[in-house]
Amino acid sequence: MRLKQILKLPPIRGAVSLIISLMLRVIYLTSRITRETPAAAADYMSGRQQAIFCFWHGNMIMHPFHKPRGRKMAVLISHHRDGALITSILGWLGIGTVRGSTRKGGASAMRELLSVCESGTNISITPDGPRGPLHHVAGGAAMLARCSELPLIPVAFYASRGKVFSSWDRFFLPYPFSKIAFVAGDPVHVTHDEDEASAKLKQSLLACLESAAANVGQKL
Repeated sequence: MRLKQILKLPPIRGAVSLIISLMLRVIYLTSRITRETPAAAADYMSGRQQAIFCFWHGNMIMHPFHKPRGRKMAVLISHHRDGALITSILGWLGIGTVRGSTRKGGASAMRELLSVCESGTNISITPDGPRGPLHHVAGGAAMLARCSELPLIPVAFYASRGKVFSSWDRFFLPYPFSKIAFVAGDPVHVTHDEDEASAKLKQSLLACLESAAANVGQKL
């Protein structure tokens, strides 16, 4: 039986996801953490106000530890074969998921996301996921923001030590005992022009990632 088939078995997937979630906790707890939040995003990062959080697909792995306290979070996860494992990992970290895509079968995913928003839960989206291209902001995030009347909050992290994989998204995995910087950007409010908002979100996401890297002495 192939590894992918084995991981489809609920008991195996549950055990593997628990181990991965514990490994992520070890990385976080052994690292020195800094957080940079502009005044305009402070109420959203504290959980006092609701928002849609956006980060690059390859920069996702530590954001469960950057989520606002006191407010539930749900992450949009595609129906890609790795989605079930990611959903299970996030479950161990106390984060919910919405399965679907704002691209393929987008209407169904958008309805569920809006329903989650109405409950007061924060949403997280990777605007260049699940298949890229790298750092391309698809229109789904801006559409959700306009329909829900919630702002987009760009966030990023980087670590002083880690591995950049050769995947399309240049997935970044920090090592334990690193310095990790979390950076948030100003809210992006979407009223009418979704294309303009998407361009602004992309610019801010890139700036947040560059700032996070600089804060730990790294250069992208």
